[in-house]
Amino acid sequence: MPTIELNDANAICSGNQLAEIIGCSPRQIDVLRVEGVVSCVRSKLRGRRYRLAESVQRYVAHEKQRAAKQRATRNGSSAYEDARTRRMNAAALIEEAKARQITGELIERAQVVAVMTHVMTHTKSRLLGVPTQVMHQLLGRTNPIETREIVRERIVSALRDLSNFDPRELEGKSAQPKNGADAETRDM
Repeated sequence: MPTIELNDANAICSGNQLAEIIGCSPRQIDVLRVEGVVSCVRSKLRGRRYRLAESVQRYVAHEKQRAAKQRATRNGSSAYEDARTRRMNAAALIEEAKARQITGELIERAQVVAVMTHVMTHTKSRLLGVPTQVMHQLLGRTNPIETREIVRERIVSALRDLSNFDPRELEGKSAQPKNGADAETRDM
């Protein structure tokens, strides 16, 4: 093919010539025209004609934009990989927590709340029962030191009993106090 030097970059060329210059098929030039990447110019010549400089510049800009989208998609897959990694880490943490729960290292919050509620209710009942337990012993006593010592002994006894409390005794039992919760304090 003979080499021709252009006098002007705004030369008008055919679709076949443009395709040859940018390195694609004439059909691809038609697709680019439909997509609005290149545009035809009015010419007295037959067939579709294109301004060479403008068409090449628009095609190069289009290719840059397409390459940027591909990079973004690849980076998007990196985001996908990051999300997948976070999901796998979360699943591993959950499995580790389940294993620790099975071995007894961790317990459920609801179970802790139930046990603590029961312990607090039991403690409250024992301590509120002290006046009832000592009232008959205090009748007629006028010495404040003796009365204080009697009350103190009962409180220490109740606290000693509470210090021996084992929450494992509650396993399988409801944490809710029974209707006769005060029955324990009445027996003492």
